[in-house]
Amino acid sequence: MLHPWVSCQSAGYGIPGFHLADVHSTVSGNRLNSEKDALKKAVFFVLLLVAAYVAGYWPQRGLKNDLAAAKSVTHACRLQDELMDILDQVQSQNYGTGQQIAGQFFNDLHNQIDDPAYASYRQNLQAILDRRDAVISALAKADGSIAGPLRQDLAQIHQMQEKLASQSNL
Repeated sequence: MLHPWVSCQSAGYGIPGFHLADVHSTVSGNRLNSEKDALKKAVFFVLLLVAAYVAGYWPQRGLKNDLAAAKSVTHACRLQDELMDILDQVQSQNYGTGQQIAGQFFNDLHNQIDDPAYASYRQNLQAILDRRDAVISALAKADGSIAGPLRQDLAQIHQMQEKLASQSNL
């Protein structure tokens, strides 16, 4: 039995014209080629993983922006809807219900005013928010004349909502 570290020639099995050194270098060369192939496969696999990550990341980033824009439009629609409900209650002379809805409207407006999507509208929204006490007080006094300023506020919020929707392609 021959061990891998014992050559055929040293064991007395020399074959004329057959050089073991060539066989050894070929085995060594095959090992180098297989190591290179394995390295190429590993690099290819890593590149494939990176490409898959990037392919999944970019669309996801775009979806996050679209989602944020859709949320801003939805919040603007909710503000517009609440303001329309207040006007409806004033016209129906349901001032108590109008006062409750107005409280919710102004709380929602206060929570949304710092949204980055509303940056260009912040001054107008702040002016509406500053009228909070006057609106709540007028509703508490059953003063129907508050409908005029509320309609102006509704027009501003409607305009903001439409611009947000057109900017976000919704």
